[in-house]
Amino acid sequence: MLNSKFIHIMMAIPLLLMSACSADDGDVVPYSQGTKGENQKIRFTASVSSPIQHDWASTRSWADTYNDRLPINSIVYVYLYAYDDNHTEGTSVDDYMHTNGVLKEQTGGWVYHTQSEVDEASGRSPLAQYYPTAAQTNSGDAEDALPVFPSWNENCYVDAIAVFLPEGSTSNVSMTNGILTFTAPSDQSTHDAVVSADLLTNEVSSTFKSGASAINLDMRHRMCKVLVQFNPTEDLTADNMPNNTYLMENVKTQLTTNLKTGVVTTTDETGTVTAKVGEPFFIAPQTIAAGTELLKFDLRNVGGTDTGIKNVTFSPTTDLEFRESTYYILTVNVGERYITLTTTIKNWTGEEMNFDKIIL
Repeated sequence: MLNSKFIHIMMAIPLLLMSACSADDGDVVPYSQGTKGENQKIRFTASVSSPIQHDWASTRSWADTYNDRLPINSIVYVYLYAYDDNHTEGTSVDDYMHTNGVLKEQTGGWVYHTQSEVDEASGRSPLAQYYPTAAQTNSGDAEDALPVFPSWNENCYVDAIAVFLPEGSTSNVSMTNGILTFTAPSDQSTHDAVVSADLLTNEVSSTFKSGASAINLDMRHRMCKVLVQFNPTEDLTADNMPNNTYLMENVKTQLTTNLKTGVVTTTDETGTVTAKVGEPFFIAPQTIAAGTELLKFDLRNVGGTDTGIKNVTFSPTTDLEFRESTYYILTVNVGERYITLTTTIKNWTGEEMNFDKIIL
């Protein structure tokens, strides 16, 4: 049983992640231990995919916490798998150390912290290994706790799969047989709930020992960012529009990530998201079929002092596609007789993309 100080400060889900990643790794394949200094260590930096370096001094919505960089001391979980030059699957990089007692208390994913400020030129944050620590090695030396490249031959390579779980997302995550399931909260009407829904993982990063330096983990937003704006038309005014919360119905909010392949998939489970007027929120990539009841909201009376009409609904007349790492602004034009929808597609940081507005 782990008894380091680290374990006492970790929350439940990080422990779950570290205990379940090697369920189907196969036979243990030897790794070179050698003497200190002989092994080529595996080191990391992390970045967040974004074409724009956002000005962090400007006004930001709740959903913009992890727009294009990871804050200092963010935790990144890294899963390493090694292959020979014939693409034959090996085993997780920590299994040999585990089996041979070098890191006998290490049972899964490597844990890193972002260090110092992001490098503005490259957009990368240096990562320092947080677990396992020197205390989990026979030597007591932190260098000996780092993962090393396999020793089969110079053409072996390592796949690195990283997961960034946003602050407050512990209850959003579960793990079974190396498959991580992430579910955005159904109530995203508060700052903390929205922040906890922004899952990031990287595309698999493959690195050969012969050309290795620090492996950069380029993290990608796996959810879709959505903002619904209510626009009065005909004889209605802004006073008549919703001013607190509304519902987005029949949407998918759950993703699975395969920690060996890095493949991210939207599950079929659907539900309802409660969102705050004026704030973006997150859903999973998906296509909303034409005719699906999508939005439900209340209209206010003349003067906006009370609810006028409850449970007004809107269904799109054509399919509506949501893609990962993309920002959608849905402008709901509400009149006394008709409701129409204008969709504007932007990149994650809110810059206009080269698409025309889509009228539904």
